[in-house]
Amino acid sequence: MYFQRKFLNFDMTGLLGSGSYGDVLSAVDNITGMDVAIKFIKKDAGECKRGLESKIQLILNHENICKLYGCISTSKNLVLVLELVRGVDLHRYIRRNGRLEEAYARSLFIQMLRAVDYLHTHSIVHRDLKLENVMISGETVKICDFGLSTFYDSSSVLRDYCGTPQCAPPEIMNGIPYVGPEVDIWCLGVILYAMVHGKLPFEDGDTKLSSRHAIVSKMRIDESLSSELRDLIRKTIEPDRSMRIKMDQMMEHPWINSTRERYRKSVVFIDDNSIERLAEIGFKREDILRNIADRDSREYSAYCLVSKRLLSGHHLFAPDDIQLCRPYNIVSLDLMADEKTISSHQKRMWKHEILRRMSPVREGCFFPFFWNRRKTYLVKRDMNLDLEGSRALIEHSLAMFPKITFRKKSKYAVYHPSGLVVKIGLVEKPPFTTCNFILAGGSKIEFVDFVVDFIRFVGEENSEKII
Repeated sequence: MYFQRKFLNFDMTGLLGSGSYGDVLSAVDNITGMDVAIKFIKKDAGECKRGLESKIQLILNHENICKLYGCISTSKNLVLVLELVRGVDLHRYIRRNGRLEEAYARSLFIQMLRAVDYLHTHSIVHRDLKLENVMISGETVKICDFGLSTFYDSSSVLRDYCGTPQCAPPEIMNGIPYVGPEVDIWCLGVILYAMVHGKLPFEDGDTKLSSRHAIVSKMRIDESLSSELRDLIRKTIEPDRSMRIKMDQMMEHPWINSTRERYRKSVVFIDDNSIERLAEIGFKREDILRNIADRDSREYSAYCLVSKRLLSGHHLFAPDDIQLCRPYNIVSLDLMADEKTISSHQKRMWKHEILRRMSPVREGCFFPFFWNRRKTYLVKRDMNLDLEGSRALIEHSLAMFPKITFRKKSKYAVYHPSGLVVKIGLVEKPPFTTCNFILAGGSKIEFVDFVVDFIRFVGEENSEKII
């Protein structure tokens, strides 16, 4: 079969798959030498909605989710540059090898479960989990194809008809509004059934307009499987979504018995760049500012993802008219450096951004000819807390922060042995509290270093203790 041999700075090496949406090819980036997968999505094939796929997948970072390194828009295609997974999809694997041994199925299923839990924790629902969208590479699982994924909110419902009929739950097949996670839970149950039986539990349309009893009676579970596994299958492939097992219950189920990861941390300081990225994804700025204080909101969840992605040095979006996909648009920093190097890179990014935005101020002097001597610098950051919560957190953090002393007056005055003096003032600005860092003595570089270190210290070390 013919396929193009070159695209921008990528040399194509083979065809991985083809479908109505377009083709997926393996390629080598001739700038970095990195092996990648290139997915061409036809814009004239009803796949324009897949623009959201790139926006969601770009901000995900989990070991069991296929990474998206960059996206390029051409006149005919949306082109995704993806992690190259060397393996086969679960559908092909089962067709070649038959049903999986229970122990092997369990190890693979737990990885899928952790990936989906990561998505749900950040208010994302996949909506198209099936055997073809699960890649197996040795002992590792990668979930891919986020073309139908979207953000959800527990206080509202989704109404889109999507997914594959053999895997879709009754609420999808019957056009009943749904929240989101319960759909992925059903699909996980169908995948688990197929892994240990070698076939799907239902044919096309079996779950449409059928009673709960009719659906349950059509599903035959092999009695040779362990009682714990049979119980889990029944609870996941439960037609009544109100009775369907929840994610936390799945993790605690005897057949799984896995500890849930804590993927989200408290958002303390609000970053304007992250707000802008959320707006690019499709969130309304007023909704972000109104709902980010609510930890159960999808805005809060999406902010957590975006802020982590920005601090890791990832570029979220390539320009629509991009001519060359340069290495920094493609290569994940995680693949290039260890944790210490990444942390150092993050700090440099923050310093550059603060220096760029830092504004000079003059305060406390009524005589114009003294203004130049009184010139100092101000950095403002909003805190996702009320005034009392911000005071408690700042005081606790200053008491724990190394090598400084501080005094509390109208502002917090911070003294460093190097001679640096920083004043920290808090101003209520509902729903946030504005934290003002003012350079009162010492150099600008020392001041920026302190602001960066203190913000990181508050956000990463102390937020969970106080909030």
